[in-house]
Amino acid sequence: MKSIQLRPSGVGAAFFYLVFAAGCEPQAEPGTERNACAFDATLCGSMEGATCTPVGESFSCECPAGYASAGVGRRCEDINECADGPTDVCGSAYARCNNTPQGSFTCACPAGFEKQGPAPEDPCVDVDECATMDRQAICGVATSGCTNVEAGFLCECPSGWERRTVSGDTSGMNQFCVDIDECKNADFCSAICKNAEGSASCVSTIADESSPYWRYACPSADDRLINNKTQFEMDCRCAKTQVGRPTDASHPDFAAFNRCENVTDSGNFELGTGPSVRRWRKEFGADAGATRLNGGFLDHAERKVYVGAQWKDNTATDGNPEFTYYGAILSVDVDWSSSTVGNRALVSGYTPEGQRGAGPTLRAVQDIKRGADGMLYTMSWEAGHPAQMMRIDPATGDRTLIWKEQSLLHRDVVDPSTFPASQCHNGSTVGVDAITAGSRYSLQMTLTGQNLTMAPNGDFFLSASQNGPAKGPRGIVRISADGSKCTWITRFAATNGNRYAPRAPADQGADYGLADGTGPLGGGPNNFASNPANLFYREDEAGVAWLYALDGIGSGGAGTRYYRVNVATGDRENLFSSIIGDTYSVWDPEREVLWTTGGYDTTRIVALDIVGHDGAAPTELGGIRCLSTTSDWYSCMRGPGDVDNQNRSGTFYDPLDGNLVIAHGSWGMVRVEVKTGNTYVFSR
Repeated sequence: MKSIQLRPSGVGAAFFYLVFAAGCEPQAEPGTERNACAFDATLCGSMEGATCTPVGESFSCECPAGYASAGVGRRCEDINECADGPTDVCGSAYARCNNTPQGSFTCACPAGFEKQGPAPEDPCVDVDECATMDRQAICGVATSGCTNVEAGFLCECPSGWERRTVSGDTSGMNQFCVDIDECKNADFCSAICKNAEGSASCVSTIADESSPYWRYACPSADDRLINNKTQFEMDCRCAKTQVGRPTDASHPDFAAFNRCENVTDSGNFELGTGPSVRRWRKEFGADAGATRLNGGFLDHAERKVYVGAQWKDNTATDGNPEFTYYGAILSVDVDWSSSTVGNRALVSGYTPEGQRGAGPTLRAVQDIKRGADGMLYTMSWEAGHPAQMMRIDPATGDRTLIWKEQSLLHRDVVDPSTFPASQCHNGSTVGVDAITAGSRYSLQMTLTGQNLTMAPNGDFFLSASQNGPAKGPRGIVRISADGSKCTWITRFAATNGNRYAPRAPADQGADYGLADGTGPLGGGPNNFASNPANLFYREDEAGVAWLYALDGIGSGGAGTRYYRVNVATGDRENLFSSIIGDTYSVWDPEREVLWTTGGYDTTRIVALDIVGHDGAAPTELGGIRCLSTTSDWYSCMRGPGDVDNQNRSGTFYDPLDGNLVIAHGSWGMVRVEVKTGNTYVFSR
């Protein structure tokens, strides 16, 4: 194939023409002027409206709006309308002009301006944001002042806010308000700082702002403790992590936090003055069961707790060849507003520091009641010694024996008619000549838990235990106020061969099957399996007297059953079969519940509705075991009271504020706030 190259003369663009030998004819003879526009209709461009005019062997272009030709032999080229500035074409120096390659341009208004009309050349005019926009949206806070400026706005921020330029705004003309986080200033708050929009607050988990320990709040990530403030002057629910808690022993507040320490802590600090079972235990190296606090009551008028105590000496200390139990009654000051709170004093009995009162020796004082005559009445006992009921004058400490358990054998009571009225028969039918332990003829008292309660007339109620081979029944007896008479109130089933068994040969005695009340008798899931404990006496609104008793002491109260006994008839009914405090109980007249405490393997304070409010059946209301914000009944204790095996001693209701006090075994006294679960040690 042969090609011919034609090059037009003159100034202009070069043109190249290909003439193909096969089927193509040249369009011009050599030396003849050529029409450049005829060879290429797009010489001026492909846009609509562009026309090409031959000029000699070159061309010229007529261009549509937005395009221009630079002269002969030049195509149409886009005009950059934005080159002379936005004011000329967009009508405003603030506009942003954007040239387009299609022979046109666009105008855009910056932030703070808007177009005055639809045409590109219509100017941008300033927007008054302060008048047209929501104050909250532009300034960040609805209460801000706002000043319009060209191309922006300035916010006047209220207290607690600061002005900041909008991100990316280099002009600094758009300024809004942001909250000041005052909590970043370490000096702003002495307790817990809570930032809020425009402000901040200094809060505490202690409700009383006048408390000297208000600033030592418990830190709370989820606000549960802040929303459930303690009314106590100190918050021990967080143990050792109070805000700003002093770590320097020379700090004046350092020692105060001993009250938040674990009640079983082995440190040497003491709270309160006077006789201390904790000190006795350390001095004699005695086990916790031998040296401890027991039950008693809180005297609101005197603002004192009367509590029974016991301790066991040690041969290495006093040279006594035998361990000996001793008992005492202590008073503990519970005037929370006084500097003497927690101080202890000896009321009666014998302590390593001395003794007070004349009369029979006090052994381990299990429980104390106040009689209508103002005297104190106690049950005391020592291993190998019989139980004793005593009357004690609190003014002098003098003791008078009211009743004493007798270990009568069949050989001692040959004639049953001579059996002393002050003792209760255990139902044994062992022969009169027997001298073994099984020959015991008199009832033995149970000496575990709260085994004593009193009626208003001064009668005592005690729990009775089984006597080994005697196969006697468990139950509850009444001791008359003067100690002269013992009678059965209720009996659970005895074993065949015992005179009180439900079935036995006719020759077992005339009083065989003696009435012992109706209800569970034993041998099944709803019956007594252990000795009655945690006795409580109460008369209802109709004047019916009831005794409440727990089915013995179980591991953590698990599997225990709680009974109600009609004092007049001895009839029994099972109220609860649940986890119940198994050792002591105290009536709460404000909430009308019975607080029960105790548990070998767990912290245990459980509220029982023994009345059955609004016609409902009695119910177990749950214990103070872990914090909740959904109920007025908090299910836990926090702080020094949150210790396993800690409530096997007395529990006391304080009518001053509706809270509780517990005697913590061999360690000390703990105050419990019912609503929040806050606890602290006040006597040790």
